[in-house]
Amino acid sequence: MREITEGFTLEDDPLWYKDAIIYELHVRAFYDSNDDGIGDFAGLTQKLDYLQDLGITAVWLLPFYPSPLRDDGYDIADYTAVHPSYGTVNDFGTRAESHLGPACLVPASAKGTARKSRSQVLCVE
Repeated sequence: MREITEGFTLEDDPLWYKDAIIYELHVRAFYDSNDDGIGDFAGLTQKLDYLQDLGITAVWLLPFYPSPLRDDGYDIADYTAVHPSYGTVNDFGTRAESHLGPACLVPASAKGTARKSRSQVLCVE
């Protein structure tokens, strides 16, 4: 199994996904850190060690963008922001860049493509 370390980029190992154990999750349903009944990025970050202990090497995040939620978040209203129930763009970016561990795959458009950026990689220490 390939190991993702600090400073890893997709260019370092473009075939990393071939050995990956990918876990799909919806931030809204995963873990609620503030007891409001809705999962959030703070909750996801708190559980990254747990996910890594399970052997998960990549997390596929279902849409977490602002949305009227008529189609479980797929009716995205703004691809450049985070739904306020889940946190902020800063919560996502700061948490994504400050941890080492499972890669985080983020759908960036309705066409299902993903951006190649450092913010795609969430890792566990």
